[in-house]
Amino acid sequence: MPMEFNGIQFKPLMHKLRQVPGYYISECAKILSTKRTKNASPKIMDYKRKQCVDHPGQKTGNKKYYLRPLAVNLSVEKGFFPEYDYVMSTNGAGQVSKKHSKLNVRYHRAVMESWRPIDEFPPVPKEDWDKSPESMKQFVRDSAYVDHKDGDTSNNHVSNLRWCSPLQNSNYRKNREGM
Repeated sequence: MPMEFNGIQFKPLMHKLRQVPGYYISECAKILSTKRTKNASPKIMDYKRKQCVDHPGQKTGNKKYYLRPLAVNLSVEKGFFPEYDYVMSTNGAGQVSKKHSKLNVRYHRAVMESWRPIDEFPPVPKEDWDKSPESMKQFVRDSAYVDHKDGDTSNNHVSNLRWCSPLQNSNYRKNREGM
């Protein structure tokens, strides 16, 4: 169920095949929150956090550094994602919430899961995907990577992303292909 806000189209934010309540994402990775906003008005979350540099001081191919893809912590009710209940939510005073957990979501992965779900846009020919057993599909869902086609981890637009294998997403491959 897409929605429009400030002239931008948003879809429900998906993570691990589940819709994250109260959050929506655009094709260009803007996250809209309908949780705890003033006057019950939706709010586009600030996603202009500084990207962290992996391996500072080292060169990777013809790039200066590898910038880790951006991530955001989303608040979910405890038990909604049982695999994330160990990540406690705290208030400003450092007290642990008894009702919420923090869900760490990479922007590029949320864009793909919401706008190009792997079951509809698999990393293999769709005919092969449709014939595959569910156990194999689940293995691929769990292990698939999201690749930035242009190698720029800050470019999270859906047109710059694709599902791929860890090997296809490796820096070695990208360096050889001149990305």
